[in-house]
Amino acid sequence: HVAERLGAALFVTGRLVEIGGRLRVTAMMYDLSHVEPLARATAEGSANEMFEVVDRVAAELLAGRFPGTRGALAQVAANSSSSLPAAKAYFAAEQHIGNGRFSAAIDALRDAVRQDSGFALAYYRMSHAAELIGDDALARDAAATAVRTSQRLDDHYRRLLAAAAAR
Repeated sequence: HVAERLGAALFVTGRLVEIGGRLRVTAMMYDLSHVEPLARATAEGSANEMFEVVDRVAAELLAGRFPGTRGALAQVAANSSSSLPAAKAYFAAEQHIGNGRFSAAIDALRDAVRQDSGFALAYYRMSHAAELIGDDALARDAAATAVRTSQRLDDHYRRLLAAAAAR
């Protein structure tokens, strides 16, 4: 494998197809130690949206690295921000949260919302991380901002954010 020679633990394979000015990008991310893909992603768009389509696929692949409920939330996050740098910061924060580094998570989430001020799930996770370190003011402010910026989310997630803010 080329990935082994380069010292990469993860690698991506995929296809880019263009038909009549429309693109379809399909990709799978693998870990060298597994036969099955860790994540799969597909996105479509016009040929002049190529970079945006590739960014959507990249964000979905990154989200696929998280298990369980965090993974479901990461998938929604990947689709609710059009900024790959914001999504990457969000995923870095998820890794910090998973490792119990809540202050580092808050810093990464602040970076995410600097990149995309309407990234409601980043505010939601910031509220959660702030609550875990006992910063009640930040927890309240971030939860309220999550609700205010939740228009990109479906009804289920808007209600989830509203419930978290009410709590």
